[in-house]
Amino acid sequence: MIDAPPDLPPRPEPKLDSRLVLYEPSLEFVDKSHVSKTVTDDGDEFFDQDQIPVYPTGEHFIKFVLPSDAPELPRYILIEGGQRKSGGIGVIYEFWDRKLGKRVMGKNADYHTDSAHLKTLMEARMTARFNHPNIVSVHSIGIESDGNAYYIMDLIEGNDLISLLNEDKFTLPQIISTIHQAAQALSFIHQEGYIYADFKPGNIIIRPDGIIKLIDFGLTQKNVNNFIDVKTTTIRYASPELTTSMKATQSSDIYAFAVTVSAMLIDKKDFSRFADQIKIDPSLPEKFPIKNEFALIFDRHPELQQELIRIIYKSLDWEPAKRHTSVLELNAELQEVFKKLGFSHPQFGYPLFPDESL
Repeated sequence: MIDAPPDLPPRPEPKLDSRLVLYEPSLEFVDKSHVSKTVTDDGDEFFDQDQIPVYPTGEHFIKFVLPSDAPELPRYILIEGGQRKSGGIGVIYEFWDRKLGKRVMGKNADYHTDSAHLKTLMEARMTARFNHPNIVSVHSIGIESDGNAYYIMDLIEGNDLISLLNEDKFTLPQIISTIHQAAQALSFIHQEGYIYADFKPGNIIIRPDGIIKLIDFGLTQKNVNNFIDVKTTTIRYASPELTTSMKATQSSDIYAFAVTVSAMLIDKKDFSRFADQIKIDPSLPEKFPIKNEFALIFDRHPELQQELIRIIYKSLDWEPAKRHTSVLELNAELQEVFKKLGFSHPQFGYPLFPDESL
């Protein structure tokens, strides 16, 4: 006879702020022919903004409905002081999940319009498509009583890459591990037939154990005839073809990846000037201002520093056809240089603070 497991003590709730609570909505599936719409003089159709197409056919819509008899206690309650970061069309907050008794993250539109709510819900569905250890997991939708939409993600402890670079706390082994993990995540998105379209340090969160998570899929879309409003991107990481014709491809992601690698290796006071310079003349590898602490490593192997710069500049080429054909190809060449220097990426993460208990 097997004894029943003992009851686990309830996990204590953190200090909560009940001014922001989220309910679980019900879902209604509506046939496209039954959805109210407006037809312009040019024949374009615009459907009600509180409904979004069900991928992939677009023949049905999902409508998120808050029941009139909403439960007295909502599922998600804001944790006091729980704003994590903001950007794009949304703000990320930390919530307490009452059902599961754990902390989670929730993202919502930071302005109250039907269009912003729609984008939030579409971003949630896009993010949920990607099941990868280096991509944030989405597992629920939450709605305020006024209809403002959120999507709920697993909590990621840690800081985004841009914050760590600004603090100058990133070692070369940590950089090598981050490059490798980010390449795996971006490659997975490409293999699924999508363009990420917003690759930059601010969208990479690094946990204390060194594992990275890619977040913010608001611009991600299928890899077919994509036009992206460059005003919604971060210009410094946008490829030349994106800034001139607003046409995005997977090669645009590879360009952004190479700029991000450069941001990790270049001194922060020099990076802005470098990023502006490559938009004007990308053919000057001798002007790659590598960080002093890394230059000391490369001083013993100047030929490897030149090889590293050549690899990065290949994917910074103005012509997409001249760049690496995949982010995995770019990563493999970078990792080979690091290996010759005596470094290799660990199988998982490289702890940010290896001397501290995690």
